[in-house]
Amino acid sequence: MIISMLIFTVFSGGCGAAHTMIQLIVCRVFQGVGAAGTVSLALVAAYEMVPKDKYPLQAALIGSAIALGSLVGPLIGGGVSEHSTWRWVFLINVPVGVVSAALLYISVPSNFPYHGRPVLPHPITNSLSRLDISGASLLLGATVLLVTVLLEAGIEFAWKSGTAIALIILSGILFVAFMLNEKVMSKEKRTQEPVFPFRFLSNRPWMGTLLMSFLSGVPYNIIVIDIPQRFQAIDSISPFTSGLRLIPFNFSISLSSILVNIIAKRRIPPIILLFIGSIIQLLGMSLFSTLPENGTLPNTIYGWEVLTGFGMGWVMGICLLLPPAVVEGRDLAISGGSLLQFRVLGGALGLAISTTIMNNYLTSHLTPLLGAEQLSLLLQSTREIENLSEELRIETEKAFAHGYNMQMKVNIAFSVVQVLAVGVIWTRNGKGWRGQIEVVEKQTPRE
Repeated sequence: MIISMLIFTVFSGGCGAAHTMIQLIVCRVFQGVGAAGTVSLALVAAYEMVPKDKYPLQAALIGSAIALGSLVGPLIGGGVSEHSTWRWVFLINVPVGVVSAALLYISVPSNFPYHGRPVLPHPITNSLSRLDISGASLLLGATVLLVTVLLEAGIEFAWKSGTAIALIILSGILFVAFMLNEKVMSKEKRTQEPVFPFRFLSNRPWMGTLLMSFLSGVPYNIIVIDIPQRFQAIDSISPFTSGLRLIPFNFSISLSSILVNIIAKRRIPPIILLFIGSIIQLLGMSLFSTLPENGTLPNTIYGWEVLTGFGMGWVMGICLLLPPAVVEGRDLAISGGSLLQFRVLGGALGLAISTTIMNNYLTSHLTPLLGAEQLSLLLQSTREIENLSEELRIETEKAFAHGYNMQMKVNIAFSVVQVLAVGVIWTRNGKGWRGQIEVVEKQTPRE
């Protein structure tokens, strides 16, 4: 975990010091590697450090930490964009990363979780040889190509162009190759540990948990990005103030993730809790799609932020609680990373889809008014709206408002699927609701 944190810290500094786009891209890749390792290992370590009856508390704390990071991030980013250079978005991670690595070194026992043993069961060289490098590379390539075509099609190249078609085909090929690779890696005699063990596919409750994590990541990323942008584009509010207005959303996520894990100890079936959270989230998303398309945003938006965030945090809290109960012990480390990876992947794909819808709508409706060159500048920065004439500004703001509402309808679609996906987690053990309660009772003592 310390190595992952140091990788993240060093390459964050590299991003801040980059002088070319190539340097920035390379450093961003390795920064992401360090960040992914840190987040995944933190979740695994939490499961290893505490007894099973403390899992709900740990899940609540992890969910709160994630929400807190999402709360502070937009505020820092907004402040930096207003008062300093973009480089500080990356450089600020350096002192934080150094302090975090030092705290880990001081607080975590040596050789954890094998502390107290004279010999480590898996030397570092053995551990490195067990990495599924081919699987990780194939998954990364497939994901990057898919996200690229979703983000750039309709802007840099047409959907029907050879570039778009080639990217989609290559992404599909890499996804198929990834699954075949994981099937081979999952064989008992293989020394490597697969990124996605094939036995996961036969574990329906776990696949349902991953699906819930994936689907909940979609609306989260869209809201965190689009709501502040909407405040800036429509209400002409500064980036920092826009971040402040997202506080009710992230605070509600943190609160509900704690609350749901307290409730889970009361022997309420997790499938019921997931269903309740998904319905609350769907209701909030539906309200977001009704925002007016002219004038400033009403104050009721903060209530909708609270409602939507409450549903998302509720679902996130239960998803973090379930892995130790629905996967084998040998898969606990992989399951923690997979859960967060699916959430990140869902957020990336959801944001790419919503951005594509927004950009295509703006291109078709504003090109006749503004021209291709001015529209291109507008898509790069909404601050260009301030440079338009009064008449063009009003029409442009209406187009943006409608586009943002269209993005919220994307959230509604994914939220509906999420409600239906709750059924995948149902355990057919002939015990009815009692069988669902046992999922939580595997981890929490009866009170």
